[in-house]
Amino acid sequence: LSPGPCAATFNAGDADVKGLELEVEAHPVDGMTIDASFSKLDFEYTRLVPNTGLTVGQKAPGIIEDKWSIGAQHEFTLASGASITPRIDHVYQGGFNTNAVFTGSNRVAGYGLTNARISWKSADAGWDVALIAANLTNELYYLSNFDLLSSSGAQYGLLGAPREYSLQVKKKF
Repeated sequence: LSPGPCAATFNAGDADVKGLELEVEAHPVDGMTIDASFSKLDFEYTRLVPNTGLTVGQKAPGIIEDKWSIGAQHEFTLASGASITPRIDHVYQGGFNTNAVFTGSNRVAGYGLTNARISWKSADAGWDVALIAANLTNELYYLSNFDLLSSSGAQYGLLGAPREYSLQVKKKF
């Protein structure tokens, strides 16, 4: 008699893991910053413990192969000495599988999010007030899922946050 679904973690064997990460920051004109990052991760099993249900060359669950981001901001100094800084960012995360034996139902799709911010800083830098918009395009995306379709007919997913606005106020003492 099978004990039912099991989400236990175990060592499935040996693997080759290779990765690359790149970060760049540029200041093309006074007050402007452009930043970007990129990462690539490659994971493949090279030897497996028998009866895992996996195959050599297969990817491991939870491995996000591609991520990147790009952002830009420009600080404008006002006559009073205060400053206003608008910023926009876009981030992308590739999809991944949540189970070692891949099926379409345990795949979390990749997604991209755009965020924006406009901040005001007092001349003495004692105050900072920002209006923030996260997930500006109101992207519907999943952070993870738990696939029990084969055993109980259920599938659960954790949705990412919808569009959100916030006001941030900082005071330095």
